[in-house]
Amino acid sequence: WDYGAMDNGSANATMLETARLLAQRKEQLYRGLRVIFWSGHSHGRYSGSTWYADHFWEELHDRCVAHVNVDSTGARGATFCGQFPAHLELSDLGAQVIEQHTGRAARPYRMTRAGDMSFNGIGIPALFMELSQVPVGDIVPNYVSMSLDESTGGTMPWWWHTSEDTIDKVDLDVLEQDTRIYLSAIWRLCHSAVLPMDFRPVMMEIEIEIADLQRAAGDHLDLSPVQRRISALAERASDLAKRAASADSPTEISEMNRRMKMLSRILIPITYASADRFEHDPAWSIPFLPKLQAARRLAQLDPASDQYHFLQTELVRNRNAIAFALRQAMEVWGGGRLFRTGGATRTRPT
Repeated sequence: WDYGAMDNGSANATMLETARLLAQRKEQLYRGLRVIFWSGHSHGRYSGSTWYADHFWEELHDRCVAHVNVDSTGARGATFCGQFPAHLELSDLGAQVIEQHTGRAARPYRMTRAGDMSFNGIGIPALFMELSQVPVGDIVPNYVSMSLDESTGGTMPWWWHTSEDTIDKVDLDVLEQDTRIYLSAIWRLCHSAVLPMDFRPVMMEIEIEIADLQRAAGDHLDLSPVQRRISALAERASDLAKRAASADSPTEISEMNRRMKMLSRILIPITYASADRFEHDPAWSIPFLPKLQAARRLAQLDPASDQYHFLQTELVRNRNAIAFALRQAMEVWGGGRLFRTGGATRTRPT
């Protein structure tokens, strides 16, 4: 985008400064950090990060615990940090570091398929993308932004993605604050022995969405197997949070981290991706739990039509895939296999 001082020159500066400071304290890091500058971000629609995911798939699956996305920091007038994108297992971490450096509360919203979010198929949780934004009330008259969303309270500035994105559009005070927030989040991810993740918001989000889909589908699709397993997983998420908070031995810490990483590997592909785990979704908005969203349309079709039966069959298969993934998530706790007896779902220890 011509000079691109804010997008993405200032964010590159944030990344370099974070790397410089963490490199001075390498001996204090529990895990490592890779700092990567993605080419093809806009003109290639994430071609650099998708290439990286394709060529390092298993290494990322086995070793990567989080993707911290750095985009367009330090914009002049970007005083709003009240909301931020995240996979919700990292939402508490994001809210804590923003409040630490701004003195104001911030709320997470669901991560979108944008900004080099090329790792959903692998199941890597991500934090941030845009961070500080211009308050909606401060935008110039007649300005139309593709990112404008009054529900979040902030938007990208008027010069975003134009030739006017020059160095005078960067505010060094805003850039310093943004960089402190990023540095704090990455420090905790690299320095904290136990991963700073909490899966309780994840389970709540899935539970709410499944209940809404069931209401929309009515008697045309039975999502109760998924609902039962989500309820059971919610209880286990609370148990995991308590055990993670008290873990102190190397064995306990390793086990907690393994479970958290595996939960992300299982849950993110079914909630954020419609493509196969080794493919990539198009660079546009993907709804939550995408393979079940057509349940909203099923009840509107004629039950005698071919279209209805084809869609119902597809949704039953997709429900089975989601339910099986949730069973795998249950087994991360070593809680045994789930099986049906007398119309109820039970857990048999292994």
